[in-house]
Amino acid sequence: MRLHDGESSRDAIDKALNACVETNIGKTLTRIQEAGLEAHREGPMHRDQLDRLNEGLGEVSKSLDRARIQEAVKSCDKNAFKLDLKKRTGLDDPIL
Repeated sequence: MRLHDGESSRDAIDKALNACVETNIGKTLTRIQEAGLEAHREGPMHRDQLDRLNEGLGEVSKSLDRARIQEAVKSCDKNAFKLDLKKRTGLDDPIL
């Protein structure tokens, strides 16, 4: 936070929350990659499966609606994504 540089407290808090969201997304994706590498080293995961996992993680990372996540964190809305978790009933139902 750079309050001493004249930045408003709201801007400083927004930047801190945004950085926190990005950090946690990065840590989560890294942990999944590490688990995949461990599974590959120990044998239950084949190289092509590990490659697909890593490709999928890249797609997931690109598809995350960071602005929506950040807004949910800022507004403390723990129910922000409840509708996203509803049971899908057909192939044409959108994922998000």
